[in-house]
Amino acid sequence: MNNLSKDRLRLVTNNNYNLVINPEKTSALCIEEEVWSQILHAYNNRLMARRLKPSSIKANMRTISNFFEYTGLYPCQWTSEDFDDWSAYLYSIKKNGEATQRSKQRMMARFQSFLIESPKITKLCEHHFAVKPMQICSELNLIPHKVEDENKEKRMAFTKEQLQCLWNYFDEEIALAYKNQSKSFKVLQRDKVMYLIIYYYGLRANETSMLNTTDFIHNPKRTEWESFGGIVVKHGKASAGSPPKRRIVWTISDISVEYLRWYIENVRPQFGFDDNEALFLSERGNRLSPKSITRNFKDHLKSAGLPTKNYSTHCLRHSYISHLSENCNLSPRFIQEQVGHSYLATTQLYTHLSDAFVRKQLNNVIDRQLIKLQKGR
Repeated sequence: MNNLSKDRLRLVTNNNYNLVINPEKTSALCIEEEVWSQILHAYNNRLMARRLKPSSIKANMRTISNFFEYTGLYPCQWTSEDFDDWSAYLYSIKKNGEATQRSKQRMMARFQSFLIESPKITKLCEHHFAVKPMQICSELNLIPHKVEDENKEKRMAFTKEQLQCLWNYFDEEIALAYKNQSKSFKVLQRDKVMYLIIYYYGLRANETSMLNTTDFIHNPKRTEWESFGGIVVKHGKASAGSPPKRRIVWTISDISVEYLRWYIENVRPQFGFDDNEALFLSERGNRLSPKSITRNFKDHLKSAGLPTKNYSTHCLRHSYISHLSENCNLSPRFIQEQVGHSYLATTQLYTHLSDAFVRKQLNNVIDRQLIKLQKGR
């Protein structure tokens, strides 16, 4: 890196991402610095407009500043070779993990898209430097996102028989705990309802952990369900530093309503701590954590004699999607909205159709084709 570049690096930004200008520098350099300041300010506003978390905004701006420092160049001078060199530096020198490097690359890619797509930034660069920012990131030099099937641990869906085995296990353990007047009685009751709700509403462990006793709404078309017509999920999975996504998951089963009503009226009061709104509490009165929900589920699977490898609470969500997908009266779009996926393709990756359903659908297709052939004769 040359001396001029090093001088520039001292003038990048302060903690608020506003330019610190050294008046002793040349006017040409001051122009570059002023343009750079305006770019950073505009992009910081863009990130705030998207309501990203402050920590995410800082991470984005820090990565951009680090790229600037590495190259010693301003955006109008950046090339794809600079991006390749920086990526190699993250991999070989900084020893960044794949996920970390991918995240930083994507931050730069979004920033570069902002530079190119912003008319104001483009005009600014053309006016002062007679050149536009160029695209330096593409699928050729970006680490691709992993899809569900590429995960090291391939999550499975439970069969309906396996789920029935799990519910039977809970019933037997609850009856035994009641007979022996065991302290585990209320915990087993809580766990059965909790995992039933995860399955019947397709929830994530974190979404379940953050549920409150007041997170239920009426469905005017099913007044008999009263306040259990749906669940308001307030802490859905966020993306790219955004706040948690909210969604309504509508109730589709009388069974889930019966269990929820029974739990809130009979089981939840056994835990006490009425000032805590959490739907599922630990015995100490704390909100049950996602980690505890997942760990306890593994223990229950083992005790029930069910497979544990590649199975977790998230597999109940896979099962929910798969079993709904076998219902021909439900549209894929409805299922997608129920589970809070942005793209239908993601929902399809969660779908594990049973062999019996596939055979039935295949036979239906063959039968329809045979009827067409017979009519054509």
